Amino acid sequence: MTQAAELLTVENLNVEFDTYGGVVQAVRGVDFSVAAGETLAIVGESGCGKSVTVQSMMGLIPMPPGRITQGSARLRGQEILGRSRLQGREIRGAQIGMIFQDPMTALNPTMTIGDQIAEPLQVHRGLSRAEAAREAIRLLEVTRIPEAATRAKQYPFEFSGGMLQRAMIAMAIACKPEILIADEPTTALDVTIQAQILDLLQELQRETGMAIILITHDLGVVARMANSVAVMYAGKVVERGSVDDIFYRSAHPYTLGLKAAMPSNDPTREQSLQPIEGSPPDLFSPPPGCGYAPRCPHAMKVCQQQQPLETALSSAETGRPHGSRCWLHDADSPFKPAELHFIESGGEAEKGAIL
Repeated sequence: MTQAAELLTVENLNVEFDTYGGVVQAVRGVDFSVAAGETLAIVGESGCGKSVTVQSMMGLIPMPPGRITQGSARLRGQEILGRSRLQGREIRGAQIGMIFQDPMTALNPTMTIGDQIAEPLQVHRGLSRAEAAREAIRLLEVTRIPEAATRAKQYPFEFSGGMLQRAMIAMAIACKPEILIADEPTTALDVTIQAQILDLLQELQRETGMAIILITHDLGVVARMANSVAVMYAGKVVERGSVDDIFYRSAHPYTLGLKAAMPSNDPTREQSLQPIEGSPPDLFSPPPGCGYAPRCPHAMKVCQQQQPLETALSSAETGRPHGSRCWLHDADSPFKPAELHFIESGGEAEKGAIL
């Protein structure tokens, strides 16, 4: 992907939080970019910094206790970090929409669904109350909610989980944003509804050309939706590349561990799931070396002592760089990168097995 094609570029983003126990270094030098019409998946286990990364970019973390200590986020070349909540209104909702993780708590229980969708239309697009109400009903129809005119007059408690998620999507796309951030959009939904929500997002992307930043820990969703992937661990992006690079040419032991822990519907794979032993590091006092080293089956002495730099790797012919922050890919490493694998009894999980 060339620089000219990039819609959003985030470089060296660092975010901290002051707490009674000390300073939590939640995000530590994150870099990624996304182009128009592309889906970027940010993957990692709970607490790795996925949501904080995008919320800080949107100006949604409370300051204090949070603060952005370093970094840049540019939307079409315009810096968007460091804006106040009031200044950020021209970005939030208008140019970047967001689907929050839990729609039941993200929506206002005292307002009807229609009024909540209509509000950003009045604020950002200058529609009258009547025009915004009509557009809210149309958006509910677009997101496949039946009897939209009736449903628009109802409150969040009258909606099922899947319908609430659709209402959140309607609100997020109301102002035709260039980027849609979907933070765990299928959490707590059953498998059938999950598939419907993902299909809806892809259909809206094809119609509008918007970019999607998908935050998830579900590699099945990643395989289905993403063009490129950033794998996060302990506040850092440890591997990034095209979706094919991440699934077929995994280069970081953490990525391999995530794949080995995935369930599979492949009848030829008769093996139990392989959990990643141990816990993530304490981000009150991050380790001087690689954060994954205490859990890594391939860790070397240098992994405990120094942070690895990103190593550029050979990539599929997609135009997207493939890189891994791992000492195993250093020129002086005693291991050959081609031999890297998660220590388990069977083969690696395959992308096709989880679609």
